[in-house]
Amino acid sequence: IIEREGIWALWRGCNAAVIRILPYSATTFGTYSTYNAALARVFNIAPDNAAATKHRGDNEKSPPLGDWRTRFAAGAMAGATATVLTYPLDLLHARLAAHSS
Repeated sequence: IIEREGIWALWRGCNAAVIRILPYSATTFGTYSTYNAALARVFNIAPDNAAATKHRGDNEKSPPLGDWRTRFAAGAMAGATATVLTYPLDLLHARLAAHSS
């Protein structure tokens, strides 16, 4: 690839990857707390942000974690939402990487 198309061919499609990663991360971070709070209400469990005020452990250096089930499910749902919304950008990244312009 380097001999035929030059060193910059190794980064073909990189701009599209960056354009996809930014909205993916923003969507994941933006929807996680919403999903976590909704699941906490459904299961009557303190969400992560409420766990910080209830943390009274012996070791104050340990982080307040909340319930692992709501964190796991909220993370999975946030990741799925971000994937569905940014899949067209992933397709664009693959096509730009495969075809030189």
